[in-house]
Amino acid sequence: MRETFSLILSMRLQHTLSWRAFCLVGLALVTMTACTTNKYLEENQSFLVENEVVFEMDGKIKKKGNLKTELAAYYRQKPNDRFLWVPKEWFYYNLQDTVGSSRFAKKWKSWQFRQFGEEPSIFSRDQMEETALNMQYYLQHKGYLNAEVEAFAEYSDRDGKKIGVTYEIHPKQVYLIDTVRFFSKDPRVNQQLQETSSKSKLKKGEPLDVDKYEEEVKRITQHLRNEGYAYFQSNYIKELEADSAGHLVSMDLEVVAPFDQDQHQQYRVGNIYIYPTYKPSEQNYFHIDQVEPGVYFVRGQEESKVKPKTIINSLYFDKGELYRQEDYDRTYVSLGNLGVYRFVSIKEVRDTVQKDVLHFNVYLTPNKRFQFGLDGEVNTSNSPYIGRQLVGLSTNLSLIHRNIFKGAERLVGNLEGGVDLNTRNLDSLPLINTFDFRVSTDLFIPKFVDYLGTYRLLHKVKLINQENYDRIREKGTTRLNFTYNYIQNIDFYTLNSLNAGFGYNFRGSRRTKYTINQVGIDYLSPVTTLNFDTLILDQSPFLQRSFTKQLFTSVLLRDLSVNFTQPPNLFGQSYSILGRFELSGLEVFGANWIYNEIRSNPVPDTFSLRFPNDTVSFSQFIKLELDYRNYRTFSPKKSFVWRLYAGVALPFGYSNSVPYVKQFFVGGPQSIRAWAAREIGPGGYRDPLTFNDGANSFSTIFYQTGDIKLEFNLEYRFEIFSLFGIRYEGAVFLDGGNVYTLQEDPARPLSQFLWNARYDETGVKTGDNFLQYLALGTGAGLRLDFSYFIFRLDVGMRLRNPYPTLAYDGYNGSVVKESHWADFSVFRFRDLNYNIGLGYPF
Repeated sequence: MRETFSLILSMRLQHTLSWRAFCLVGLALVTMTACTTNKYLEENQSFLVENEVVFEMDGKIKKKGNLKTELAAYYRQKPNDRFLWVPKEWFYYNLQDTVGSSRFAKKWKSWQFRQFGEEPSIFSRDQMEETALNMQYYLQHKGYLNAEVEAFAEYSDRDGKKIGVTYEIHPKQVYLIDTVRFFSKDPRVNQQLQETSSKSKLKKGEPLDVDKYEEEVKRITQHLRNEGYAYFQSNYIKELEADSAGHLVSMDLEVVAPFDQDQHQQYRVGNIYIYPTYKPSEQNYFHIDQVEPGVYFVRGQEESKVKPKTIINSLYFDKGELYRQEDYDRTYVSLGNLGVYRFVSIKEVRDTVQKDVLHFNVYLTPNKRFQFGLDGEVNTSNSPYIGRQLVGLSTNLSLIHRNIFKGAERLVGNLEGGVDLNTRNLDSLPLINTFDFRVSTDLFIPKFVDYLGTYRLLHKVKLINQENYDRIREKGTTRLNFTYNYIQNIDFYTLNSLNAGFGYNFRGSRRTKYTINQVGIDYLSPVTTLNFDTLILDQSPFLQRSFTKQLFTSVLLRDLSVNFTQPPNLFGQSYSILGRFELSGLEVFGANWIYNEIRSNPVPDTFSLRFPNDTVSFSQFIKLELDYRNYRTFSPKKSFVWRLYAGVALPFGYSNSVPYVKQFFVGGPQSIRAWAAREIGPGGYRDPLTFNDGANSFSTIFYQTGDIKLEFNLEYRFEIFSLFGIRYEGAVFLDGGNVYTLQEDPARPLSQFLWNARYDETGVKTGDNFLQYLALGTGAGLRLDFSYFIFRLDVGMRLRNPYPTLAYDGYNGSVVKESHWADFSVFRFRDLNYNIGLGYPF
């Protein structure tokens, strides 16, 4: 084996070596490598190299692909993976021998063994038969009651050292549900079963699925617990009994009474005792005050800092009502969401006289009122207006005050400062490029407050139904915010921005979260230098329109975000979807339209506020974004992630362009990592300021944006090793995408989003299909996981430019042709793009 590698490594592979030669060398390597592992096998041992599931039956199987994937989860034995072409059992066998090796060689072999080594998959007939039996049981649970699974092992090589296993599935006829009969000797429970039978998970005509039966047991249990049966458990439901006629099944589902009793006990809510300052170590609670009928506050020496009304509003059960598990759970969640209690516990106590009454003790352990935080961040290319090859350093001081107005309100204040440092052309550019200062405050109110009556009105006019209106009022929390941001770019501009508004957060379910900002007012005030005007604004009309004083306003709806997260399934796969809608200027546009309709002197199209020495324009635009992320975990040390992003921003009304700060860009640590932020696009346009890299002092000025953004990212993550409690992780990635303009921009040719190529009257191409301007980059990364944060370094390399570049002959350096693909014959290390950040990129 070592001789083979030495031979290959010693070969001088010239650029004239054909792909056929590469394939032959690779094939020889695979063959030799595979053979070298056979010598480690004992007599009558073979490697398992393949598992296959084959269906044998007449007719079609519903969702056959899904069923095949589910059966594959029952493999008791799987073939070894490969690293490149090398099977991982080779690393397991060959890297254990460290006799005579140096200390460094031992560590190097040990690292390779941990990273790539895998215990050999030696074929086991017992495990093959166990797999077949488990598959058979699974099929029977899915309604294929007569299913049979046969397993066959066949040698796949002449030496009998490799075995492939075929699992032959004979599902036969699936059994279908004909009728389901619910009954109980307890008359009240029996009545509940009959009244809710239409909601059964067991539907006529569907397969007899054990999983569906378990869902039905859960449904009945939840329903009865919501009807006062506080101590009803699933074991009161007898095992399923069924009779079949042909392949149709009649099912009996019976609920039995508790041991030594004829009926299940229904309970009503008794008194509620709230301990607002509960401490497990304190035993003396001597102040008992009735604050509402049936609600008592029990206090010790410490006084509660939270208003009783706030706590009572979080209770969803009242004295005398029928016990409902739903109300119990909602109360528990609501009290926890107040954020002022470290621990919440609710315990029921049976009344000693009235056997159908449950009293409740609510124990609330207060949290600390104040919380301070201090953190820092390192990133690259983070200038909000112009992306350079920068290293950004920032620090953030935060203060949280819980219960600031004694109603469990939470005030969050943040004070942030940072600088951007140039890393190139320091002979002509200052070290400090940008100074950033930001202060923000957010007030979270733990209830839904409809300040303007908007949602109440929408409910009255039937635009929001009763169910959704109740859900918003119950689960919604209110958020008010104010932010001031000051940015100074040393050579180019100073930017002041103010933001104020309020909105709501609420969860539709455990997996879905909604964020609604109803009212928002943003004021943007830039001041530019003569240098900036001359170099950039005079050359870019679209950017010139953006560097004016602007207002972004909304009263009915500022933006809406919906975040859905799917937890991992049996195969380690999960995903998340983030959708966002943003709107500005609709009310201003409507008011101006009405004004123009009723007055003889209409407001001009460029609607704005005019002051004696200044003008502030209103921006009117709609912005839509969709971000999909898919995660696949192969093992605790390996995972694969891919991401798709699409966004579009549209001006409307009196605005002819979307503000620069609301447009899209690509590049940077969280985007296409082979380029700096705002370096590429839109479309096939290349900014002249980026030509001749290193030849002028402004070659690293990047500011390109677009109205449309398309992007994808693929990343394979793996653990390298752990040392002193720090996990070192590696990653390889592929990024692609670009931004485009909606309309043709004469100042930026080839920038428009098009489906087909377009030519002018002289035959010159002025646009092409948007895929022709796709940028592709690859690279590798290193991540240091310190448990409480992850430090990340990614190095990106360009594969395909969105604009054509010159390709050179490898011998004499002459120009061959223009190409979008990178020419690695003139590759320089300074062409790599380095990205530093905290956390994963997505």
